Amino acid sequence: MAYKKGYHFHKVRYRKPGVYSHVESNMRIFKTNGAKNMALIGSSKGGVPGEITIIEDPEDAIKILKGGYLLDAALKAYDPVIETKDGVEIGGADQIFCIRSNDATKSMGNVFQKKEVPATVGKVISTQHANSTGSLTVKGDYTGKENKTFKIEITSTGLRDISDATYKYSLASDGEQIGEELSLKETANATDKDLGDGIKITFGQGKYNQGDTFLIPCTAPVTESEFVYTITSKDYGEENNLISHKLTDGASANTKCLTIYDAKSDKYEIFDNLGGAFSIKYTGDEKYASISIISNGKGDSIKLQTYIGENAETAKVDIDLNLDPTQYRNVRSLALYLMGYENYDIEPVKTANIELSVLDLDFFDKKEITETTPITGVLRDIQKTTKTQSEYVEVTIINREVSNYENYPFTLLAGGSEGREARSFIKFLDKLGKYDIDYIVPLTDDIGIIAECREHVIKMSERYGKERRLVCGAANNISVQQQVNFKSQLEHERVQFTGQGIYDFNNKLYPAFIHAAMYAGRFAFLGVESATADVFNYLKPEKTYPEDDKNKLIDNGVLFDDMVASRDNQLIFYPKLVWDYTTFAQYNDPLKVERSTGAIADQLSKEIRKQLDKMLTGKLTPYSVLESARNRAISVLQQYKKDGIIIAYKNVNISKKNDRVYLTFDVAPTEVTNFTFIDITFYSEELSIMDQES
Repeated sequence: MAYKKGYHFHKVRYRKPGVYSHVESNMRIFKTNGAKNMALIGSSKGGVPGEITIIEDPEDAIKILKGGYLLDAALKAYDPVIETKDGVEIGGADQIFCIRSNDATKSMGNVFQKKEVPATVGKVISTQHANSTGSLTVKGDYTGKENKTFKIEITSTGLRDISDATYKYSLASDGEQIGEELSLKETANATDKDLGDGIKITFGQGKYNQGDTFLIPCTAPVTESEFVYTITSKDYGEENNLISHKLTDGASANTKCLTIYDAKSDKYEIFDNLGGAFSIKYTGDEKYASISIISNGKGDSIKLQTYIGENAETAKVDIDLNLDPTQYRNVRSLALYLMGYENYDIEPVKTANIELSVLDLDFFDKKEITETTPITGVLRDIQKTTKTQSEYVEVTIINREVSNYENYPFTLLAGGSEGREARSFIKFLDKLGKYDIDYIVPLTDDIGIIAECREHVIKMSERYGKERRLVCGAANNISVQQQVNFKSQLEHERVQFTGQGIYDFNNKLYPAFIHAAMYAGRFAFLGVESATADVFNYLKPEKTYPEDDKNKLIDNGVLFDDMVASRDNQLIFYPKLVWDYTTFAQYNDPLKVERSTGAIADQLSKEIRKQLDKMLTGKLTPYSVLESARNRAISVLQQYKKDGIIIAYKNVNISKKNDRVYLTFDVAPTEVTNFTFIDITFYSEELSIMDQES
């Protein structure tokens, strides 16, 4: 075996001496402690219904969601606050998992193209007596302009041999006899008798009875409309009914131009020079030449053949190619290959789509090529181009057999609708189950749906090790007592609820569940820090409350903002979150009551699990590995202490029994300060002035 000279450098073997380089990036920014993210479920004007769309900035939210509560909530969650505590950053959600809950539908339009159907002569339909043995055959191409059925009827009495029989013929539609009664004794009447419009009949030997009839149905050539493809909006909803499309000739010869217009945004998409592949012309000595592109019956072109000869009937195959995409990378490669044949002039189209495969060519059946003839792939080019380049539409091919693409004017899509709001969010919550979500906000005041979300966060947190929290809200105009009643049905340490709507700076009133989205965006950003006393970014609450009502809301764990004077200008008031607590109100336990303390437990649990999962799961665990696992847990605790998230930890123990490892430790979290009490005692100080020596 020969020695292979050279060296491998980043998985490539270099044999030729020289200088080689490789560039890689270490600039990726990794999020610490995992992405602080949240999920919103609600109705919108854009996006795929029922599917998760991960959005990371407001611009994408506007582009994708387009409108509705889902967009409103996302924008509020990205920028929830305008003022916070000393040393704490202002910010909102990082990643938002958005689910469109209304079952909107796409808009669509069917495109029909003309198809030429040639004239046909049907099978002879015979009605004869039992003892009749004669027959009738027909030949010729029907040249009539209308559909006709010729009727031939035996008129001679009794059973007669062909030489003694007579007949008449007429049109079945009116029954009126054409010409005189004819005798089959005469050869001109029995063989190749011309009935007109190109139809000739011949009687066979045998016996004929009076009343024997023969029908010859003939169909004239027609131009039919054939369903070819469907243009469908990429997005869902009624606004897509404002999208229109038209097909015109392309700038390059024998190509097409598809224009898409969205009236809502007043934007055009113009896809020009579609379908161009190459042109072909036979330049040899034969009088006849044609080309066929043959289908496999499933929409792909699989063979190219040319035929040359004295005429169409005697022409023989000249070029015979299997259209193999592994041999011809695209239509341009095929054109360059064909240029190697003598007696053919091949010209590739300069604007041809490099993604157009040889399987995408339009079909042709012995199309003459004695003059320059375009070979195209219009339909597949439209499909591929809209799929990758159009923001608004995509094409589904129904019938690839049609190769005649007629232009048409602007035509609106139709059928798009907003659909109905989902009556249950369970299927959406199941999709969120596999993700590490910190906060979930259902954009609804339906208590049944909110209860589903509550059950989800409890189950995912307690059973499946994916801690998450629910922040929810009511609608508008909810009294304090109604808020308390609403909250009592949801009470849990992982649930936060508000019944306070908000007015935006344009004085638009939003329901309380949009307020909840603002809270969740802030909570997601803060993580283990409290949002208590943060000033939120809107004009004013829907309602402000007297002191008795404030106390009632606080005692029952209902979130609300209070209007407080600015520190710098006492004439300006801002909405400030009174207390970042949960709906748990049974007794005072910071882990259950304080959202930030509970978030410490969630974050620490996730971090410890992640570290030990990589070290222990599915791995042989002798004493040394077990000790390393304990040290890894201690490292996490030390880092949390250094970061000020916890104050202290102790009793870090680890043990193993069979295939089970048990880790236990005690931890003291850093608790939020909600109240600061200052005692001031005034006392009297004697004053005296003493003369000083000079």
